[in-house]
Amino acid sequence: MQTKQFVILIAVILLTAVIFMKLGDSESESRVDSTFLEDQIKNIGEIALVSRKYTVPEVSFEDTSWLSTKRLVLAYQGEIKFGFDTDEIRVEVDDANERIDVFIPRARVISHEVDPKNIRILHEENGWWNNIKPDDTMRVVNKRKEEFVKSEMAVYSAQAAYEFKEMIGSIVHKYTPYQVRFISGVTTTPQMTLKQEML
Repeated sequence: MQTKQFVILIAVILLTAVIFMKLGDSESESRVDSTFLEDQIKNIGEIALVSRKYTVPEVSFEDTSWLSTKRLVLAYQGEIKFGFDTDEIRVEVDDANERIDVFIPRARVISHEVDPKNIRILHEENGWWNNIKPDDTMRVVNKRKEEFVKSEMAVYSAQAAYEFKEMIGSIVHKYTPYQVRFISGVTTTPQMTLKQEML
C-alpha cells in the first residue's frame, strides 16, 4: 500500500515539475530582452537598402593661376548606396506597455563609386602655364559627388528608412508579438529624436 502511495506521490511531483517547466518556457518565449533583440539586428552589420546608378551628362571645372586658366568638362556615371550601420541601433523593451522601442540612426551613404572607365572627357583646355593635371579629373568628380549627396540625401534616405523599418519590424516580430515603435534620427539619447513611428 505504501509503495503505491509513494509511486503516486512521485508521479504528482513529476507532473508538477513538467507543468512549471512548460509555464517557464512559455513565459521565456513571450518575453525577450533588449540585448537579445539588439544582437539579432546587429548581426546584419552594415546594410545598403537603396541603390541608384546615375549619369552626370556634363560637369565643368575651371582654375585660374597667374592669369592662366585651365578648363575641363567631363561626363561620368556613378552608383550611390544609402543604408544603415546596425551597430548604431539601440533597443528597449517596455513590458508594461508591450512595446519595443527601436532607436535608429539617420540613414547614410554606404558607398558612392565612380568607375574611372565611366568618365569621359568632353573638353579640356590648358592655360599658358597652368596645365591640366591627372588628378584634376577626380577633383571635378569628387566635388560633384558631394553636391549630388546633398541634393539627393533626403529622398533616398527616406526610402532607405522605410525599407529598414520593414526589415527590423519583421525580425523583432519573429521573437515577440509586442508593438514596435521606431524612433528615428537618434544621436545620443532618446530625447534627441526627429520622428517616432509605430508598427
